[in-house]
Formats: sequence, structure tokens, C-alpha cells
Amino acid sequence: MWVPLRVRLVVNSHRLVRDRTVLRSYNHTSTEPSTPSVARLPSTVDIGTRFEEDTLRCLSSYGIDLRRVGGADDKGVDLRGRWRLPKEGGVESARSSPGHHDGCLEFPIIVQCKKERTKLGPKYFRELEGTLARESPNTIALLASSEGFSTKAVDLLFASRVPLALAVINSDRICVRLALNRALQELVPGLMVYKNQSNELTVWYRNKSLTSI
Repeated sequence: MWVPLRVRLVVNSHRLVRDRTVLRSYNHTSTEPSTPSVARLPSTVDIGTRFEEDTLRCLSSYGIDLRRVGGADDKGVDLRGRWRLPKEGGVESARSSPGHHDGCLEFPIIVQCKKERTKLGPKYFRELEGTLARESPNTIALLASSEGFSTKAVDLLFASRVPLALAVINSDRICVRLALNRALQELVPGLMVYKNQSNELTVWYRNKSLTSI
């Protein structure tokens, strides 16, 4: 059937408007698949900082009052503070002249924290000895590890003539090992580490539990 040109133009224009409307509606409602967000993995700095905080928290239960000191001028020290020991009748170590505070003896202590994938070797204790040489007299140095220590590292700890200690902090934020060398025990006679019936570490000084401080 013949349709006048004017009518055909009107019909086609309505169809064009309708098609454009549908196209706009489709473009408005349709979206491309979104890219799933990827969780940011913790950086090496984040992991190290978290281990320092875990170490600080664990050691505080043994009467060790610490603060984080990291930075460009930390001189290899991650934590610094005082080991507070209950004073008994004015008795002190013959070799030491520690500070006094609220009826307690106080020894300066520095801590290095190492969050590594393997056990720490003897080089870490050699570095710690060098760091300790720059500290004031009677300062104690402790090396904390997440994975433990090699046999040679432990041998070096006990052979060292400066007061050193080691601690192993596991993934559950629990101190599962704490060892003191002879030089430290001579500096602080009566400081001992035991395991109770629950296999938990306990630290004592002259028959007093340090966890009660």
C-alpha cells in the first residue's frame, strides 16, 4: 500500500526516538563486570611492627617495661626500657648498681626483634653484642625471634661475656622460650626461668614471681 512521504517520515522519526530511548535505557542500566578488589597484603614494615608490639606485650608480663624506639637513629634497637625486679632488704648484685624506683631494682634493657622465616644464626648475637657495647654499664640485651635460634646461636649466647637473653615469640603471641646467659645471671643473681605444670614460662627473682609486679 502506498503511504505518503510525509507520513513515512513521521513514522520513522517516532521509531528513531523510540530506539534511542531504549538504547539510552540499556546503557544506563547495563554495567560491565566490576573488577574484584584485592586485599592489600601487609608490608614487611607492617609485619615487623606487629612483631615488635607482640614482643613488647609478652615481655611486659615478666616485669619488663618497654617502649618502641624504631627509626633512623635507633642504633639497632627496636625496644628500650627497664627490667624491674622486686628489692629485698637492700640486697643487690655485687657487680651492679641498678636504679631504684618504687622499691624495685631497675636494669636498663634493649631488645632487637627479628621476624624472619628461618631460625636466627650467631651473627645476630654478634651484632647485638656490638650494639650493647654502646650502651650504659649494666644494660641487658635481649634478642627476640619468631622462628627460634640455631644451635650455634644458642652456643654463642651462653659463651658471651656480656648480659644477653633470647626469647621466642610464636604466632599465637606467646613467649615459648626465654633463656638467660651466665653473664646476665651474674649481673642479676636470683633471676631464674622455669616452666610450670601447664608448660608455661614463669620468671622468678629471689623466689618472687615477676608477673606479680
